[in-house]
This record gives sequence, structure tokens and C-alpha cells, in this order.
Amino acid sequence: AATMNATLDSQEGYLMALGELTGTSMFVSGVILGVIVGLNDGRGEGTQPTTAATTTTTTTKKMGVPCKGPLLRDIAVLTMVCIVSMSYLERGVVDYGFVYTLLAMYFVYVLTVLGADAYHLLYHLPRVRRSESGVSFCSNNG
Repeated sequence: AATMNATLDSQEGYLMALGELTGTSMFVSGVILGVIVGLNDGRGEGTQPTTAATTTTTTTKKMGVPCKGPLLRDIAVLTMVCIVSMSYLERGVVDYGFVYTLLAMYFVYVLTVLGADAYHLLYHLPRVRRSESGVSFCSNNG
């Protein structure tokens, strides 16, 4: 509310809104991700690679969260949004082209997330359930 009032009341209030935008991104990237990693408390498991001197692979507890597809996708989109924002802000003018570009990027991101969720729900999970139950569509029982 304070940002909206400053934006509407003063000639240069939009600078406060742009500052809030970048500050929010830094907060989410730094503090929230740090809390998630801190709360994980080493629940992730990984394997320690074998070396020439040893022939066994040992399982060790690792600190942190696994960086898999969804997290990498989100980081890639955030990076792309930051690059596009920097290129527009470097020009010194925020226009409707910038707004429409960000809206289009968000729309593509939402479609990508929905598509990935649909794939996971409709294809991946049933396949995992079939493999856990031992049912095979290609079994040759004679």
C-alpha cells in the first residue's frame, strides 16, 4: 500500500516500485531459499563417488536440497526475467512493451508448469505405480 501511494502521489514514485520489485526478488532468492535449505537438515541422500584407491561406493548424507528439474526451470525463468528487465531498464524507459513482454513470459511459464504437472500426473506416476506393483503390459507369460 505504501508503494502504491508513493507511486501515485509523487513524480518519481515509480522508482520506489521498481526498487521493491528487485528487493522482493532478492528476498525470495536469498532468504526463502536459505530457510528451505536450513529446514531440510541434511535429509538428502547422495552417493560418494568411487576413486581409483577404493572399489566401493558409500552412501552419505548431504546438506541441502536436490536441484532437479522444477527448481532448475524456475531459476532459468527468473534469470531470463532479470536479463529482460535489465535490458529494458537500461534504456531508461519502462513502457507497455516491457509490461507485455513480462506478461507473455509469465504466461509461457505457467503453461510450462501446467504441462509438466500434467505429464507427471498422467504419465510418470502411473508408470511408477505399475513398476512398483510388478504389472507389465509387455510380459510374456507363455
